[in-house]
Amino acid sequence: MTRARLAFWLAFWIVAAPCLLRADFSYRESTRINGDKKPVTFTRLIKGNRMAQIVKGQVVVIDLDKQNITQIDQTKKTYSVMTFDQMKEVMDKSSLGAQVKATVANVSVKTTGNTRNMGMLPAKETILTLTMQGGVTITVDTWMATVPGYDEVREFHRKLGEKLGYGFGSGMSLEGFAEVAKQMSKIDGAPVETTSQAVSVPGGQVLSQAATELSNFSSAPLEASRFDVPFGFKQVPVPSAAPAAAPTPAPSAAPTPISPAAPPTAPPVAPPAAPPAAH
Repeated sequence: MTRARLAFWLAFWIVAAPCLLRADFSYRESTRINGDKKPVTFTRLIKGNRMAQIVKGQVVVIDLDKQNITQIDQTKKTYSVMTFDQMKEVMDKSSLGAQVKATVANVSVKTTGNTRNMGMLPAKETILTLTMQGGVTITVDTWMATVPGYDEVREFHRKLGEKLGYGFGSGMSLEGFAEVAKQMSKIDGAPVETTSQAVSVPGGQVLSQAATELSNFSSAPLEASRFDVPFGFKQVPVPSAAPAAAPTPAPSAAPTPISPAAPPTAPPVAPPAAPPAAH
């Protein structure tokens, strides 16, 4: 995972996860981007001030106390460490950061009053709309449910936002995203199902879309060793390859973002391409 890709998901985690307290918690997040048949699936673990994201032999650990991000390659038996300051610098300098630098012109959060059962969980619908300067509207339709223990996720991302700043520098985070985080933090519950899309205005062309589901919620105790670098692994420099393209849209979650996420989490909506110029 390159620096820019990691920064992308991390930034959306910060922004989107509040939609999404010191005990252990884990869950699974699956995202389908632009109708992909095979979802991108992560397992996320939270223990105190550490979060681990696990996918296909790769582990990313965010440590709020040490203010760093550790990437562990279980196949190559290597790891690298990036500080929060380095992450901000990467996003300030990356072409990806420049690509998504934009302004949020308007933010609205609407509780529709619609309800449905998501498995055993009763859920309520909430719609977040971001109107961007430049002719793009991002809509995030989320079904929120009360999940015991999910407050651990919300609290972690609140702290992460305080450490890195909801603004997250001049790159990944959009001006106005602090207001997005503020609005999203007013919504209680876990985003068990989310669909999002970016649409050009005028014209209504769908630029990107994604669907995210959260499942396998658990408050079972987690071994601290799952957040540690295994014995014998070799430390290597943080990858300095050219930034990879962000996952084709849908921030935090945009991490779901960053999930994501978040993300973090409303699904990470990759920065949409600019709408075609009028002829």
